[in-house]
Amino acid sequence: MSQKTMPIRRFVRGLCIALAAVAMTTLSLTVAAPAQAAGVDALCTLGSDAYTFSPGLGLLPAANTFTAAGVSSSTCAVAPSGVTGVTLTSASGSGNVGCATSSGVSGTALFTWSDSVTSTVAISGLVLGLSGAAKIVTLSGTVSSGRFTGDTVTLVYLSTANTLLCLSGSLTNVPGVTTALTFTSV
Repeated sequence: MSQKTMPIRRFVRGLCIALAAVAMTTLSLTVAAPAQAAGVDALCTLGSDAYTFSPGLGLLPAANTFTAAGVSSSTCAVAPSGVTGVTLTSASGSGNVGCATSSGVSGTALFTWSDSVTSTVAISGLVLGLSGAAKIVTLSGTVSSGRFTGDTVTLVYLSTANTLLCLSGSLTNVPGVTTALTFTSV
């Protein structure tokens, strides 16, 4: 096996694992969607988001700021009557962030529902698991105003970022596909 094909094989293997994880998550959410779980006000999947970090992320956490916006809307399997989807309109925050771990993250996110109602979220956590094959990113917080005020929010997405840039501390763009966006009443 040549030196040139090894990175490609690793990339393909990682991509296959990631796609299998998305398929299993989507299947489990689709099967569970008709029966609304107690306390779940909204459950949405398959949108896409893009996060930008400054300075670039490295392997170890360091002081960082981030912004984010939705590229496409998530489709909601569980939502209020007449609501079909939601988009991450904007997000921004700061904390100690690295490709594999983070701490002290805070900020604000704005979600816009398909009926134009909004939810403002106080971000309390951002966990990047970009060092493994699955490349999972999790954003969490609490709705501070708008639809579902007081709900806990968890946004999980599968990143398509070029994580080799973590080695040089230059990973600035972290796009991905939403596997689960959940608004849960406390």
